[in-house]
Amino acid sequence: MQVQATGKAQSVTISGKNIPLKEVFAAIKQQTGYVVFARKDDNLMRRKVSLNVSNAPLREVLETILKDRSYEFIIRDKSIILTPVPAAALPARKPAAEDKTSPPLVPVSGRIIGANGQPVPEVTIVVKGTSKGTTSGADGSFSIELDDGDVLHISAVGFVPVTLKLSGTVFQVITPGAKGNAGGSQLSDPALASLVVRLMPGTSKLDEVQIMAYGSTTKRLSTSSIATVTAKEIERQPVSNPLEAMVGRIPGMKVQQGDGLPGGWFDIVVRGQNSLTSGYRPLILVDGVPFTNENMAVSFPGTNTYNSPMNTLNPGDIESIDVLKDADATAIYGSRGSNGVILITTKKGKPGKTSLDINAYTGISTATVKAKFLNTQQYLEMRREAFRNDGIEPTVLNAPDLLAWDTTRYTDWTREFFSRRAVNSNVQLSLSGGNRYNQFRLGAAYHYQTPVYAEVAKRTLGQDFRYYKTSVHFSFNHRSADSRLTLGLSAGISLDNSRFSTGSTNNIHLPPNAPRPLDADGNLVWEEGGATYQNPLAQFHNHYNAKNTALTSSFNLGYRLWKGLQFKLTGGYNSVMLDQLTLSPAKGREPTSSLNPTANKVKNTVNSWQVEPMLQYNTTAAGGKLEVLLGQSWHGKLNDQLRMLMSFDSDTYLGVVAHATGNTIRHSPAEYYYHGIYGRVNYNLRNKYILNLTARRDGSSRFGPGRRYSNFGALGASYIFTEENFFSEHMPYLSFGKLRANYGVTGNDNIGDYVFFDTWSSQGSSYFYDGLSGLITSKLFNADYSWEKNLKLELALDLGFFNDRLLLGANYYRSRAGSQLINYTLPAQTGFTSVNKNFEAVILNYGMEWNITAVPVRKKDFEWSFNVNGTIARNKLAAFPGLENTSYATRFFIGKPITLLRYYNYLGISQETGLYEFAGTTSKDRNTLVDVGTPTLYGGMSHTLSFKGFSVDMFFQYVRQELSSYLNRLSAAPGGMSNQPVQVMDRWQKPGDQTAFQRFTTGGAGAQAYSYFKTSNAYIVDASFLRFKNLSVSWTVSEKIVKWARLNNLRLYMQAQNLFVLTPYETGDPEQGSLGNPLTKTYSAGLQVNL
Repeated sequence: MQVQATGKAQSVTISGKNIPLKEVFAAIKQQTGYVVFARKDDNLMRRKVSLNVSNAPLREVLETILKDRSYEFIIRDKSIILTPVPAAALPARKPAAEDKTSPPLVPVSGRIIGANGQPVPEVTIVVKGTSKGTTSGADGSFSIELDDGDVLHISAVGFVPVTLKLSGTVFQVITPGAKGNAGGSQLSDPALASLVVRLMPGTSKLDEVQIMAYGSTTKRLSTSSIATVTAKEIERQPVSNPLEAMVGRIPGMKVQQGDGLPGGWFDIVVRGQNSLTSGYRPLILVDGVPFTNENMAVSFPGTNTYNSPMNTLNPGDIESIDVLKDADATAIYGSRGSNGVILITTKKGKPGKTSLDINAYTGISTATVKAKFLNTQQYLEMRREAFRNDGIEPTVLNAPDLLAWDTTRYTDWTREFFSRRAVNSNVQLSLSGGNRYNQFRLGAAYHYQTPVYAEVAKRTLGQDFRYYKTSVHFSFNHRSADSRLTLGLSAGISLDNSRFSTGSTNNIHLPPNAPRPLDADGNLVWEEGGATYQNPLAQFHNHYNAKNTALTSSFNLGYRLWKGLQFKLTGGYNSVMLDQLTLSPAKGREPTSSLNPTANKVKNTVNSWQVEPMLQYNTTAAGGKLEVLLGQSWHGKLNDQLRMLMSFDSDTYLGVVAHATGNTIRHSPAEYYYHGIYGRVNYNLRNKYILNLTARRDGSSRFGPGRRYSNFGALGASYIFTEENFFSEHMPYLSFGKLRANYGVTGNDNIGDYVFFDTWSSQGSSYFYDGLSGLITSKLFNADYSWEKNLKLELALDLGFFNDRLLLGANYYRSRAGSQLINYTLPAQTGFTSVNKNFEAVILNYGMEWNITAVPVRKKDFEWSFNVNGTIARNKLAAFPGLENTSYATRFFIGKPITLLRYYNYLGISQETGLYEFAGTTSKDRNTLVDVGTPTLYGGMSHTLSFKGFSVDMFFQYVRQELSSYLNRLSAAPGGMSNQPVQVMDRWQKPGDQTAFQRFTTGGAGAQAYSYFKTSNAYIVDASFLRFKNLSVSWTVSEKIVKWARLNNLRLYMQAQNLFVLTPYETGDPEQGSLGNPLTKTYSAGLQVNL
């Protein structure tokens, strides 16, 4: 913070007749730099005077023009202060002199700027201990009247607050920053009329900027629950999907990767599932415009494909990701905010000389977990024992692995397919710069990655499986010279291309002595010794090709109508287009197969737009800062999906529509429109008491004509109790303390389109006319189909110790989601099968979240900091009137989590038969309820060590959960012609054996018992884990070397992702709970250079 003044000559030249005093004072300011201050008096300024002075002293000119004007003057530094003379004293008053007693109020004017010299608008300037205050304008300017000795407190979001005291004719710095911020200020000739206050960015975590709905705040001043992932945290991770960079870092948000393939799917749940049947995913906005997070791909029989549009976003273009969780933060989004809101803010240009930033890395990837299966000797022992147990004689037909294949051959199929190295590389370029009025940024990126099985597919069949994407992003920001007009534009395009195999991963279950997949000539082998088998390489002939094209764009326009009142217009257009082709050629099947080659083609497009005009008013009231926001939102979303299922006679023209012998076409267009009116009132009294009120009225095309509109809102409040003198005097170690609470209602319209309409179907119809199938009714129209509503409550406490070097935050949340939208089955006599309607079912989500940030060591050359976050989450169905009379009676249970599944009750292994036993095996006996896959505790831990130019960052993810055992993924019971994990050797062989597995069997009663076992509580196991998620080691080259190389900056780094996992879960990855495409551990090295 700096305070400056300007000075000029003290002589004046003015000549003219009947000149208004306003013009005379303006001329004095222009010629001398002295500014005239007077109480508002339009009559005085309109008075006219005739002058003819040349290089006259300033005092002489003032005495001349104020003679008999009922005013006296005082000259202080570069200020001229006019005060009215009491009427009774007029005859005896003389022209004022410099040494006169100070007037009751002193006019002060100035300008607030940031560290980069840019003006800082909406800064709160308050006279401590009074209700007097003001805010800075768009150009950073402000004016206020003070008494001698008044203390000014100046604060703004993201900056270190400053406290100044007026002492006579100068300001003195009382507190150079808020508690927890180090810093200092020097004052140089701090004139009252031309203050320039330079605010420095906050160094405390509490003062880091957080993006909220239609604005920004800080953790210090927020009344909401907002968590942020910064660009630095994203850059430390070699990821292609920004969602992967959030895993374990956000309290209350579960981010789970569903597949280890590049560009794979991520599932997101914020504070639990709030709906029985409707969508639970959060609203995602990129620069304020909704962005789809739906699975764009379409799976067909025999395939399992996922495609996340989030992969099209370049992590290198993201400035921050903010997650809004509670009602106070999300209610202003109305019906779209029930499941949380994720705000993605892209990088913008900054003032300064034009610079080019290059960031590139390359690396390798391997599977995180490799299941250990039986070797040939163990496998053959299992098979022979199974035949003995069943009393069956092995033959070439039922046991080719024992009698037809080489019993000394051994192939580790897991190693063959999942232990190979995949490669990845990434290049980021950005060009940015600008001046005070115009800034720009142009970014481009290229990412390339292969799956772990790419090497074997390339080596054996010449197949090229890969994932790559390219992107370009541009932003431009403008501010007019008078700071009244602001304009921001942002646009980006991304091309995302995936080419993978759609085959099953069951090849890892092949017998270890199965035939080699290729003969000496490189042809696929389908039989040996008269016995056929499914060649594991054949799957690589089945292709999944997906091309995603994503366009993102946004704009924001602001115009200051007058001081404190600004008109804003924001909006944008986003489009995601998927072109998917799935090929299943004849050469990927056994030669004896009678199935025709097939190709499935999908074109899926999601276009969305949004326009939001709003008015924002900022002022001071009763000593506090008041912000009022009023706006409207228009949003539209158009989905268009075209699917073609084609069959062919041969592989020659596979995928060419014109050569298809059979073609089924399905076209699924959908339109969604949304309108909302919203408002927010925020009041901040002396940075101690903060109140936030939001309200919204929404209309959605997804509901019946009579129920399309509904109201939502929230009230949030916080009390920063460390602003009380008691704490600074008696508890100096407590640098920050805040109590926070909010309550509100949000809605949910994430239910799909047209579900309240009458629907008809040809399926199941037995009526025909002229050879055509008739239609039958399937769902009934419901005009009262309306909103799900979610009541949310949050209580929180934030503490800071030792100048904010230790920060503790804890909050309790509770949500009660009612008016559940369900598909209600109707009696047959109605003529309809079901109707979509609101039901008074209630889902309860509640839990605790905490966050601990500490800097135990902070020295000149060394610093150590760490962070721990965690969440304890619970979910249950609180009410469902008449549940027993609905089709959901066997799916949901009062007082239990809605994600429960029903299982048989496992009793153990029968000592008589050696087979699994259960309390019952009928459908009604599946009465053991288990919550599978829903974490009850999860979070993350990070450590950062820095020494001079070196930095080490580590991040660990932890989860407590239960999952189905790897046994559920096995295609046959232990003993069948399928390899098994080594754990199955702990099997029952004779009475008295206490083992984990039943006796080996090839089928029959043993296989039946095994099928019950897979749907019993026996295969639910502890799948908790601690994963070393990320390691980043970097070296920022010294300034001396950088200057010698004529660079601005140079950084070398190494990164690793998913290094290892500690878990009791056997044979598979505990995050996936399957033996499918495993997650990958990635090692990379790169450099970042700025020119």
